[in-house]
Amino acid sequence: MSPDAPLARLQWDSAPAMTGPPAPTADPTTSDPWLALWQRHFGTPEDLSLQTNRTRLPLTREQRRGARVWRSFTNGHSQRSLANPPQGPDALDLLTRIKAQRGWDMLHLQGLHPDWARDLTQAAGVLGLVAKVEHEVQHLFTDLGEAPQSYLERLSGSGFKRLAKSERALNRVTPVSFHQDDPASTIDAYLAAEHHSWKAQQGELLTHDQATTGFYRDLSRMPGTQMFTLRSADQILGGFLTYGHDSHVVCLKTFYDTAFQKYSVGSLIIRNVLLHLLDQGFAGRVDFYSDRAGYARFATGQARYVDLVIWARHPRAYALRQMRDALQRHRQQ
Repeated sequence: MSPDAPLARLQWDSAPAMTGPPAPTADPTTSDPWLALWQRHFGTPEDLSLQTNRTRLPLTREQRRGARVWRSFTNGHSQRSLANPPQGPDALDLLTRIKAQRGWDMLHLQGLHPDWARDLTQAAGVLGLVAKVEHEVQHLFTDLGEAPQSYLERLSGSGFKRLAKSERALNRVTPVSFHQDDPASTIDAYLAAEHHSWKAQQGELLTHDQATTGFYRDLSRMPGTQMFTLRSADQILGGFLTYGHDSHVVCLKTFYDTAFQKYSVGSLIIRNVLLHLLDQGFAGRVDFYSDRAGYARFATGQARYVDLVIWARHPRAYALRQMRDALQRHRQQ
């Protein structure tokens, strides 16, 4: 793809992108295999790519409350774009390329590294565009490589005595065992078991729609994907799905059967996954991809990500921006 093209129609090397492992970047969910998978199931024929010598930013097209939007390859299943720190002064180049295009009102970039949000905001000012941070999140993580032995002692120490007690109580009700499963051959059982979880009540099932189901079925066949389950005989009581490489594993999805909720099944699975990774010699980052309090007891730190909106410079975009700001003020009241 030529870096001289302002915007290039997005193309992927289909076989390597869909079947190869993620490159050892800081964030597996912004790697080429991941982005190719996302485009296959959630993208549109109009998807484009902003390209510089150091950075590629794929964008998808959507209509939102009358606004013509370019959005990063993000949704509830892929939460980040430009998640690694910038490697050079690319922000002005990227925005210059998108500004030159016709037929857009808003650029919506989600899950940015804070340095990217800063650089893009400054570049927007230079170009006469309006940039606004709309959301920030602190995603929890644990770095197992910093002090693996002390972390192992922490998982086995006094702070987790109640969790160990819950596991013993669960085993008295029904003997359970922890498994690392082959994702491709287990995905159907995983999806079926999820219907007995809290996600069924909250509308977050991976079988919610065809695109989401297809995304996770294909993900289960990709190198770098791991699946873990907690089982009672052949019954799956909880599951955990990760994707990553040798230095960074992202925890994508977890669920547990609500019938066993009082036994802290979700925390038991996370604890067993971490113990398994330590046993395998994993010395990288386990990225919980979430700010949920349930992960806090396992975390050693948190990383900040920013959602940034940049508006085009024309009367239509100005009117839409005023409407969006008014709606957000109303929601905050």
